[in-house]
Amino acid sequence: MKVTVSTAKERTFIPSWHKNKKLPEVEQIKVIYKAPSINMQESMFNAKMDMVQDDKGTMRPSMSVNIGKEEIIKTLLLRIENLTISSAEDETVVYDITNSKQLFDAPTENDIGGLVTEIYKFFTDVLNGKSVNEKN
Repeated sequence: MKVTVSTAKERTFIPSWHKNKKLPEVEQIKVIYKAPSINMQESMFNAKMDMVQDDKGTMRPSMSVNIGKEEIIKTLLLRIENLTISSAEDETVVYDITNSKQLFDAPTENDIGGLVTEIYKFFTDVLNGKSVNEKN
């Protein structure tokens, strides 16, 4: 059986945050990310099984999965293009955000958390194998 898959190492996601998709293409924020591998999916979604005692003293199995936004974004994100935010107090102070460290270190006055959440949800869909339209 022959299966056709994309072999592109880099992919692009255009977030809708702050009406980004309505901007001219050259001004749009672009999130460039790496294509996930099976190993990447497996390492990100390791479940932990424990036995916990309920209110009646009965031991029951409990499974937990703890995957943080920062870990997923740092793993998949290669770079961000066209993202500059300015300080709420002084618009001459600007921050060019091109990587995950800068994204997580950015001031929150500009609702950057909304962008982080959108990227995280998209990357989670990618890791779960859901069909996504990158340049949507």
